[in-house]
Amino acid sequence: SRGIWSGFLGVLLGDVCKTACLAFLLAVGVTLLPNLLAKRGILSWESVAIVNDAFSNLTDAANNRILTPLRNAFSSVKSAVLEKAPGIVSKATKQSSSSQSKSTVPMPFEGDGGWGKCTFRSSEPLGDNFVQYKFTLPKSSYTIPLTLGQQLDFCCLSADDDICTGSFYLYDDDSGKSGVARVVLPKDGGEDMGGGSKFMEVLRNELRPGDEVAIK
Repeated sequence: SRGIWSGFLGVLLGDVCKTACLAFLLAVGVTLLPNLLAKRGILSWESVAIVNDAFSNLTDAANNRILTPLRNAFSSVKSAVLEKAPGIVSKATKQSSSSQSKSTVPMPFEGDGGWGKCTFRSSEPLGDNFVQYKFTLPKSSYTIPLTLGQQLDFCCLSADDDICTGSFYLYDDDSGKSGVARVVLPKDGGEDMGGGSKFMEVLRNELRPGDEVAIK
């Protein structure tokens, strides 16, 4: 990219560009001066027309010597940019894909019976009738590899050391899926959802931030 910009600056500072700028200023002067003199009565309008015709012929002849090389120079810079662009875009795409592939990984379930663990994080009201429960996974890069329509199984102990289980669909609030599992339940009731009434009771009333929960 440095070579491209160097070539571009070379075009701007080259003799061709300077000559083109000088020709532009000369054209403005030759065009405006005769008209100004004619308005003041120094030149006749017929003389102005002759001068304009002569200058028009002169600029047509100079076009091939000044503007054409300038166009060719800019075309060369454009070609260099287009040649470099595919490589730059491809490299950026590969880096982005590599970064995304490394940012999240499926959580391994390597415990007895295929269980893993998470930690209860918080509960937050979601509207007037629901509560969102958040669980953090062992690593922030972990995601839960569920298939469409699959529920996540939860298991914990109650205050009476009873084993409580429940199965729920995970909730996605578009704030980032990795490292966190979310479940949304009604504030009251909801046993007919089939998630496990005893687990829902423990989740609502007994679990505290930092408590571990098994998941599968």
